[in-house]
Amino acid sequence: MPNSCPLCSSTSVVKKDLYSQMLNLPGNCEPEVFICPSCGARYLWPYISGEQLDALYGKSYFTGLQESEDGLEIPSSNSDYESEFAEARLGKFDATVLMLLAQHPNAKNILDIGAATGDFLALAKKRGLLVSGIELSSYASAKAKAKYGFVFHETGITEYQGEEKYDLIHMNHVFEHFEFPHQALNRIAALLNPNGLVYVEVPFQFNLLEVIKYRLTGRRKDFDVFSLHHPIFYTPATLKKIFEDHGFSCIKSNVFEWSRYPTSGITGQLKRLMWFAASLVGQGIVIEAVFEKKR
Repeated sequence: MPNSCPLCSSTSVVKKDLYSQMLNLPGNCEPEVFICPSCGARYLWPYISGEQLDALYGKSYFTGLQESEDGLEIPSSNSDYESEFAEARLGKFDATVLMLLAQHPNAKNILDIGAATGDFLALAKKRGLLVSGIELSSYASAKAKAKYGFVFHETGITEYQGEEKYDLIHMNHVFEHFEFPHQALNRIAALLNPNGLVYVEVPFQFNLLEVIKYRLTGRRKDFDVFSLHHPIFYTPATLKKIFEDHGFSCIKSNVFEWSRYPTSGITGQLKRLMWFAASLVGQGIVIEAVFEKKR
């Protein structure tokens, strides 16, 4: 398959050696980071195999423990999803539910794509929404069933065959994992009711502060399979453009949210102020956006 931009299909793409170096890719793997001058997309090519992806999103991805799955060594993610990530995000998850309900007061149901162990949907259910989830990991789905009684669809979004329509769709650090985002958005649009809302949060990799830090220190992350699990690295502009190309309108977009940084320590407060200042020039750790499906 020729190397072409996954967002606009342009073949006038160039390698971005700096970004590849920041991920510690050279000498460790075949994939490299490319950038598309036409639309600004940043992406990894060639992408890893389906076998590697299936192994990556197994037990080790959620427990932080090193595993060997299907002959592939999956390194430690150094964090337990439930105790370190989901628990820390419960306040943010609830704030997201309330924000979506404020934007769409008549919403009755919500679909969480990449529902993980069900913590977001548990909060959405408490707020009165009918909830459904799609989760590729059988390990995470089993945990959600044990904790909350949820039964998720264990499949990818493009393979999902459900026909129910939703008022709200939620994707938290999921959209950047789609190798073929146009196919995913076609399916997402088909699952939404008119004027339905999609919430998206993705990491803002290679933001200006991250690049400056690397240039000053030269410190690279250790290379492992987690260096390769994002096929596309979105910016606020490229995320907005791909949704608009599929008939959505952006009603909210930001790179900083105060509720993400609850802290009482001086160091934490300084960090929060630093990222707030960075957000004033469009830089941040994550990108949060809400898109409305046009009639």
